[in-house]
This record gives sequence, C-alpha cells and structure tokens, in this order.
Amino acid sequence: MAENVIAFDFIIIGGGTSGLVVANRFLEDPTVNVLVLESGKNYLGNPRVNMPAGWPALLGTEADWNFVTTPQAAVERLGLLNNYSANIPSSGPIQASFPAAPENQFLKLWNETFKTLAMALMVTFLTALHLDYTQILLPLIQTLNNEGMQRMLNMSLSFT
Repeated sequence: MAENVIAFDFIIIGGGTSGLVVANRFLEDPTVNVLVLESGKNYLGNPRVNMPAGWPALLGTEADWNFVTTPQAAVERLGLLNNYSANIPSSGPIQASFPAAPENQFLKLWNETFKTLAMALMVTFLTALHLDYTQILLPLIQTLNNEGMQRMLNMSLSFT
C-alpha cells in the first residue's frame, strides 16, 4: 500500500506567536516546506474553527481545553472560562474577536446599529445551537446593511 509522505525543510514545535512568525519568515522562500506542530487534534475540517463567529459552539467540546477557574463565592458563576493558562494573555495563538471601543463616530454608529438589531447575540446563539445562522439571519443582515449604511450616510452629511 502506497503511503503519502511529505518532506519538510523545517519543523517548528508550537504555534504560538513566535512559532508562527518564524514559520512565516521561512515561508518567504517559496521552495521551503514548513510544518508547525501544535498540541491537540486537527480541527481544520471543522467550519466552526475556521469561522470567527463559530467559537462559542466549540465551548464544552473536546476542542475546548476546559480550563476553568476555581468556583468563587464573590462570582455568581461556577468555573469561569480561563484559557489563558495555556497562552500568555493577548499573545496567541488565536484569540476570539470581540468589538473594541469605537475609535470614531462611524464605528460607534456601526456598533449601535449592530446592537439595535441584536445581530451579535443572535449569531452567537444560533451558532451554539449548530444552526446555519447565515441562512436564518439573511433578512436581518440585509436590513442591517440598508439601515446601517443609510444612518452612516446621514451622519457623514451632518459633518460637512
């Protein structure tokens, strides 16, 4: 039985921030093959891994490392998520995307429009239920685009 064998010029252990930077530098040479080994199972075929909004559906599965804090009396939840023990906070390998504080009026308006339609919450909820939110929320996404763009246009006209 024939076996597929791939040869690598460099093998990097650990896909943290520096490991991925080193791999990227090696890959600047198109003749080089690089393998980055990271702990855990291969989830490349899982669409929830490749889609930023899909991360909540991974919580509590074998893809989640289940690092939790010790239950605390001052906090009303038991076992708060604490995946930072595997990584230095805010350094990698991948952090979930959360909206930052708006830096200008257009971003602020966009975030307000998004909150008004509760899109972020609905996407997270439907993803956690393993539903295809793109099909379910398509009419709302269209409304968001139309209303949000109109509000931004009105706001930009008020600045002139």
